[in-house]
Amino acid sequence: MSSYGAASTAAPSADAVPVAFDTRSDTVTKPTPGMLQAMLNAAVGDDVYDEDPSIHKLEAFVAQLTGKEAALFCATGTMTNQLAIRSQIGALESLICDIRAHIFRYECGGVAYHSQAHIIPLQPPNGGNITLEMIEAQVLTFNVHHAVTKLIEIENTLGGAVFPYDEIVRISTYAKQHGIKMHLDGARIWNASIATGIPLKQYCDHFDSVSLCLSKGLGAPIGSVLVGSRELIHRARHFRKLFGGGWRQAGLLAAGGQYAIEHQWTRMADDHANAKQFAELITKAGHMTVTNKVETNMVFVLLNPELRKKGVSWNKIAARLRSVHGIVVNEDGAHPAPVRFVFHLHITSEATAKLAAAINDEIAQALSAVVA
Repeated sequence: MSSYGAASTAAPSADAVPVAFDTRSDTVTKPTPGMLQAMLNAAVGDDVYDEDPSIHKLEAFVAQLTGKEAALFCATGTMTNQLAIRSQIGALESLICDIRAHIFRYECGGVAYHSQAHIIPLQPPNGGNITLEMIEAQVLTFNVHHAVTKLIEIENTLGGAVFPYDEIVRISTYAKQHGIKMHLDGARIWNASIATGIPLKQYCDHFDSVSLCLSKGLGAPIGSVLVGSRELIHRARHFRKLFGGGWRQAGLLAAGGQYAIEHQWTRMADDHANAKQFAELITKAGHMTVTNKVETNMVFVLLNPELRKKGVSWNKIAARLRSVHGIVVNEDGAHPAPVRFVFHLHITSEATAKLAAAINDEIAQALSAVVA
């Protein structure tokens, strides 16, 4: 079982301390004072009539940042991904993606439901990224038996890992040569750009459509933007209404997203630094193993097997972290799996040090209890 988004299920005791910070995801952030003020001051209109000035401003801004002709502001990243796919492929067609991709694992089978299309998921070796060679081997060309491959999807970042830029160029070049569209799930492309220094536009140049979340590391309360050609966005807007995604005076939310990009994007470097700091502190203590290469704001850790054999339970530690320290963390599921920690604008360097210290203290106490 994946530990994705699984908070401790143990109810905190009546005397549990208030929540200090939450490491489950970067979606748990709350609007900053500056963002709230921007939202309060937002000019609004009816977006179904295409009359909301704050939404127009955000869409034009993101289209310019990404080098695309047009943009569409939506409620969620799942919606922008599904709209991008539905606007480009349909029945008798297929797309290729990583087996860990959000569109494959965490969007409720939306590709099959909305687009009636087939997914060909690829399993990269050793937890790496999919490659051109892997894709070439699975592309389905026309045959009466085939769902013809019409789209390749890449997620960047995926599990906190940055997809190698050179490989994106190789895959994109191949796709163009064979008339295959490219979609980027760029929910955290903001992180990839900060980590690598590669401009957003340079990444997006290689894709026909890109989904960019505002409510993850950027810290906006809601929203995702789909970018692409004018024709694609026109089609996606029509499908958005079909999906029930037409909204009215959503300029309040658009203003929050605009503020997040303008004021909270570049500070993501702090999240990446805090993730690396946490990984170093956990590794130094020796109780848990960091299972990923920390490139952006995610760290995956696994309780060492010898501690499990002694009866130390991560889920019990997770419950103690919440009730005693006010720290919310993911559980490790029904079967031991790496636990995801996600660093965001509400977790400072000082909080990172406190997090590592609390984990190490609780593990030490658990060890003492099982030995006694």
